Amino acid sequence: MDAGFIGDEKVRQRVENALEYILVLYEESKQTSNPKYKTEKYRTIILYVVSILEAVLFAVYAERENKIKKPEYKWKQKLSNKYICIDDGGNRCDGSTVIALKQSTDKAELEIGFQELTSFLVDEKVLKKETAERMCAISGLRNTFHFRKLGSHNCALTDVEEAFELLEYSLKHSRRFLPATK
Repeated sequence: MDAGFIGDEKVRQRVENALEYILVLYEESKQTSNPKYKTEKYRTIILYVVSILEAVLFAVYAERENKIKKPEYKWKQKLSNKYICIDDGGNRCDGSTVIALKQSTDKAELEIGFQELTSFLVDEKVLKKETAERMCAISGLRNTFHFRKLGSHNCALTDVEEAFELLEYSLKHSRRFLPATK
């Protein structure tokens, strides 16, 4: 698997290191007989695969003219008490009434979640909906690292194989959405 098309050298190096690491983990998982340790190795592989997918998708996103937007409110002004909301029952609403200029601004990468990114790239005709859904399913497995989230904390070999298939597909096809590598 080749990540040479990723323009940012630091990101490319991290991706290449992660690729190397997950292959070692995969080989180690074959030697592990304890099901608990095997599952944890699989979960770690999934964590890295989704992180690599994110890096690849953000590399593509960075080259897009269109960006994910968010509302930004400027020049907020609180209105006087006579404009405070009164409901039909005569009760005063909590909070204050303000007016502001609402503008649209580009979301910073750190504010963009995996699912939002994949949905955007589907809308931009970069990803097929089915591919994005498969990626989000694998990303859902990654989220099992959050101990307080309910649901299964199991990862199977079939999950790892699906993740590898998606990773290989992404690394192979993403380069066509990027400018020629220097």
